[in-house]
Amino acid sequence: MPFPSSPSPCHLIESTAFLGRKVWVKRDDLLHPEVSGNKFRKLKYPLLAWQDRHPTWVSMGGPWSNHLHALAHAGALGGWPTKALVRGAPGMQSATLDDCRRLGMQVSFVSRDDYRQLREDPQAWRRHLDTVDDKHVWLPEGAAHRRHCAALPNWWMSYRSFRK
Repeated sequence: MPFPSSPSPCHLIESTAFLGRKVWVKRDDLLHPEVSGNKFRKLKYPLLAWQDRHPTWVSMGGPWSNHLHALAHAGALGGWPTKALVRGAPGMQSATLDDCRRLGMQVSFVSRDDYRQLREDPQAWRRHLDTVDDKHVWLPEGAAHRRHCAALPNWWMSYRSFRK
């Protein structure tokens, strides 16, 4: 999946509401047309680290999860299978889940208790898949994992370059 290497642009917001102060907005939503904003930054490094291994990405989220939506797009663009463990009752519908399915993501539902276990036990996701092999890679909710925090220095550097 192609990830842009340039920083996101900053736009000046002009309004009298700011009482003469300059207010700039960092537009991470413009980094990529499908995988944008903080989801882009969180997904970029784990996806790049595993891209040559052709993984099956497994993650979790709610029925309106921007993280799952971004992962489904990334999987479709990168040619990687994706699976979602969604908090809710089987048959639950949302536009986000419809789009995830359209992009090829397999969606399974888990109870609130099971969802809590997914947050607490790093191996709990394995119990919710029919088969698990070495190609299955777990991305915690929102891709928030200390190994994936490599995005933070890039964000900080783009912020610092803007401030100069």
